Amino acid sequence: MEFAPGPQVLDLPTLPQNLETPSTMINQDGLEWDGYPQPRWVREPSTKVIESLARKHLSIPPADRCLVVVHDDGEGFFHKLFRVIPGGGGSADSGYFMRVALPVDPHHQTASEVATMDYVRSFTTIPVPKVVAYDSSNRNALGFEWILMEAGPGTALEECWEQLPMAAKEQLVRQLADYQAQLFANQQHQIGNVYYTAPSSPAPSQFSLGRIVQDQFFCCDHIHLPVPRGPFRDCYGWLSPRLALIRHDRQRSLESADADDEDRKMDLSILALVPKLLKVLPSVFPPDQPESTFLCHDLLSMDNILVDKHGVVTAVLGWDCVSTLPLWRACKMPYLFRRQPRHEEPLKADYLDGGDDEDDGNPAADSLYWDHQRDFEVMQLRSTYLDEMQRRCPEWVKIMPQSVLQKDFERAVAEDAALDEPGGPEFTPSRAGSGSPGGGGPNQKRNKRGRFSKAPRADLMHAQRVVAKAAAATATPTAGAAQTRMEKMLGAARKPMELAHGPQNLDLATPAQNPETPSTTINQDGLEWESSAQPRWAREPSTEVIESLARKHLSIPPADRCHVVAHRDGERFFHKLFRVIPGGGGSADSGYFMRVALPVDPHYQTASEVATMAYIRSFTTIPVPKVVAYDSSNRNALGFEWILMEAGPGTALEECWEQLPMAAKERLVRQLAGYQVQLFSKQHHQIGNLYCAAPLSPAPSQFSLGRIVQDQFFCGDHVHLPVPRGPFQNCHGWLSPRLALIRHDRQRSLESADADDDDREDDLSILDLVQRLLKVLPSVFPPDQPESTFLCHDRFSMENIFVDDHGVVSAVLGWGCVSTLPLWRTCKMPNLFRRQPRLYPPVQAEYAHDGDDDEDGNPTVNEFYWEHQRDFEVMRLRSTYLDEMQSLCPEWIQEMHQSQLQKDFENAVKLLDLEIGTARTHQWLDDFEDGKPTWSLATGRVDPY
Repeated sequence: MEFAPGPQVLDLPTLPQNLETPSTMINQDGLEWDGYPQPRWVREPSTKVIESLARKHLSIPPADRCLVVVHDDGEGFFHKLFRVIPGGGGSADSGYFMRVALPVDPHHQTASEVATMDYVRSFTTIPVPKVVAYDSSNRNALGFEWILMEAGPGTALEECWEQLPMAAKEQLVRQLADYQAQLFANQQHQIGNVYYTAPSSPAPSQFSLGRIVQDQFFCCDHIHLPVPRGPFRDCYGWLSPRLALIRHDRQRSLESADADDEDRKMDLSILALVPKLLKVLPSVFPPDQPESTFLCHDLLSMDNILVDKHGVVTAVLGWDCVSTLPLWRACKMPYLFRRQPRHEEPLKADYLDGGDDEDDGNPAADSLYWDHQRDFEVMQLRSTYLDEMQRRCPEWVKIMPQSVLQKDFERAVAEDAALDEPGGPEFTPSRAGSGSPGGGGPNQKRNKRGRFSKAPRADLMHAQRVVAKAAAATATPTAGAAQTRMEKMLGAARKPMELAHGPQNLDLATPAQNPETPSTTINQDGLEWESSAQPRWAREPSTEVIESLARKHLSIPPADRCHVVAHRDGERFFHKLFRVIPGGGGSADSGYFMRVALPVDPHYQTASEVATMAYIRSFTTIPVPKVVAYDSSNRNALGFEWILMEAGPGTALEECWEQLPMAAKERLVRQLAGYQVQLFSKQHHQIGNLYCAAPLSPAPSQFSLGRIVQDQFFCGDHVHLPVPRGPFQNCHGWLSPRLALIRHDRQRSLESADADDDDREDDLSILDLVQRLLKVLPSVFPPDQPESTFLCHDRFSMENIFVDDHGVVSAVLGWGCVSTLPLWRTCKMPNLFRRQPRLYPPVQAEYAHDGDDDEDGNPTVNEFYWEHQRDFEVMRLRSTYLDEMQSLCPEWIQEMHQSQLQKDFENAVKLLDLEIGTARTHQWLDDFEDGKPTWSLATGRVDPY
């Protein structure tokens, strides 16, 4: 192996993102967590079983001895290391290693470690043990994942450091510099871990980059959370889920019954920092900025370096969790050098313990002397290492002191995650040689939750400084241009609305992705879930409090009456609608609406609905009620989020459809087509929801696109999960977390004690489909393909359309959960037309009578007649709507008939979410993967939307 002076870019192929384990559920049998990130072995690996496995794979005859001894007990860490000595003779530093792993990241940790070791053996001269056999599942006789590898002669450097002369230590450090230069020379362009491309091959020789295996992604319950796991194309994608996981931990910690005031104060401080870091993240790490990466062995420690009696390296261990990381992150001093700096050599006479003597009869020194001596020697050897790196790889030395802002940002992320760990991120106890197992310094003790109660405040201060520094360093003059663009847009809103024939692109400002709620915890008081999509009101909103709020915001004197009546009880839906009639007179179709919302997506649902209504009033002629007042928090007298809005005269179309003549219905449908054209003409380039840029303003008039509010993202426990929530730049980013949430639901269902065999069969089928859909997702929706979007009112139904006595639309409601969606998704028939097709009018005489008479004394007709009559009329009105759309906006009609593959893919995702149509989806995927002509997944089915 001769390495070129510069790096060799060896681009490995990429496995499907979020690669799953071979089994369909996460099996962590044998592992418990004492605290973050403190694992515990529930049981000890059996040395008898290890011996049996060794005999099998090393072909040791039953008559021959086979000795198994503990090399590293690994208590508190992720693995245990055993020496296997065939024949039972020889020293304990020969034979083979059996590395037994806790299932912290089932399958992936072991699979990646084996592939990484093979990769390093193939492309470098680093002495890596050769793997004899392995099992990346714990469904075996040992009950753990394991790797059997050749060991050869050698002793851990940790055990023989003091016996080596300084010259041997200098030569060893030069060897390590050579190894680092070789790793640097083999560069990639993604952040992730190495895997075999063909894992089923008996002797695989091809490698791919796949999902990352890092303790931040799997510690405690992190392995069960559906966050993106790579491979990541940039640092933005790598750091975003880490911040999301920190937020998850802190929110869970805040809700813990064991939390004391000091814990909560720390949690609140960190939760306040997370959105700030998310806000500056795109400026420090632009989302589309590619990164060169190479394998970073973060634990090149004395425990993982084996040497012979002359100090020559014979093996480097610890290749689990070794990822390809960016140059600025990977070009740093090895873990071996992370010791307390000591510039003066300690005097042995100052450390005599007054106890036993050494072999030569001299008094023995205290163990602290040897620690300080090691500190001093390692400090001296730093310059040797750097000099050798300068000679072998000057590019590495040049990169090492650069990118201070990027390093500080990642350190802030690591420290926020490690505030409960001993010594901060430099001493994260993850694998052998990574720190004291369970230590924490003289001033740190574990509280009731297994966390270190006195976390270093300096780390919080550092993270706060990073936020300020990043904001200042990345300030750009583009804000003025954005302001000018916004002023032009607002100026147009003040003019009479004139719609252009083609779409107008109105690019709104974008807040930081995944903005936080004003409060630091998710408060869902008043909401219960009967199932993953079935909400229940835990209590009824008080009409007395609604009246009090109406009196306050409408300035109704105490002496005047104020009548509150339920307009729509909303049972099993996300809101209830009340009519507020000042004075107590008039009909129940006048006055004001009070819309009371369940906290399904606290703050965001109401905040987005208010902003969307204001936006629609500003940029279209759609009659949207004017908001009088609102509260996007449920921390109020009502105990729910609410919106008070003008109602005006009108009746829900649902209630008066039969009374309207057909001519009025045709005119109404043409009105709706005109509204659709106006929405289509206001296009954007992101998928998300509208928010007021200045939410504290009493009359906000500026708008931004922010995180999405869709039931798939908040139903059940979804609102608590740290998945990306937008705004999304493309459909790939929008659909990936939806599939991750489906996978989360199915995995949780599989582990339920109430699941029967049929349930498990369904869950396994859906999990298989999720994996297949994730695999083909990039080919249907390329990750970098931009999308034009516009507001899609998915509930343009008879309940949300109000009309006057002549059938003219007086108000359109239901603007909660209205998002900007891609053209292929939004150019479709409104909800109003989604009824059973009926080609012929029903004959009234064929329907049995209910028994009662109407006002004229005629027998009343069975309600099915009116349902079927409505089906027939709506069927006829479809052509009226389409003709009007063709006349007003032929581009909309053209979009409606295109992108069938994209529509079918999203239909498949929706069907899985509804737990229906799995067999049909399997068949559709089979044909798609086989390259057969595609057919519509929705054919013969009611559109799931």
